[in-house]
Amino acid sequence: KSARSIRSKSLAIDVEFIENPDGGGQILSELVAKEISGGTMAKDIVIITVDGFREDMFRKGVSLGGSGTRIIPPKYEADYLEGRPDFVRAMTLMDAKGREFPVVILLDLPNMDLDFELNFMHVAITRAKAKLYVVSRPERIAALRKIAYGEA
Repeated sequence: KSARSIRSKSLAIDVEFIENPDGGGQILSELVAKEISGGTMAKDIVIITVDGFREDMFRKGVSLGGSGTRIIPPKYEADYLEGRPDFVRAMTLMDAKGREFPVVILLDLPNMDLDFELNFMHVAITRAKAKLYVVSRPERIAALRKIAYGEA
């Protein structure tokens, strides 16, 4: 794995692209733990996944960086999170539309067509208020970086 932190040219957020061949939980655990140890509250971290990609893992719930993580239907989210200050939300791309979060961790899907990639990155970038992590396979990082900076 390798990572390079860069500043978005078009938005006032930090964007970090992280190469990860399998989108695995170890990277997610490290990112969640890093943010929490840096003072970010768990409720301010959101993992966005595209329908079907690792969704089964998040529907069951997992522990990442010492915090519980699960997909919660938006209508139950406030009640569910109220008594769980150490809980990190995971959600599908569709559930993230129209919402903003301080820290977004985006799990990239391989082999998307260009129109979907453009929409995917637009939604992800516009969900993050302060920081966006893009976790993807090494061969996809360059293409996603170009899309993120309006070069594609």
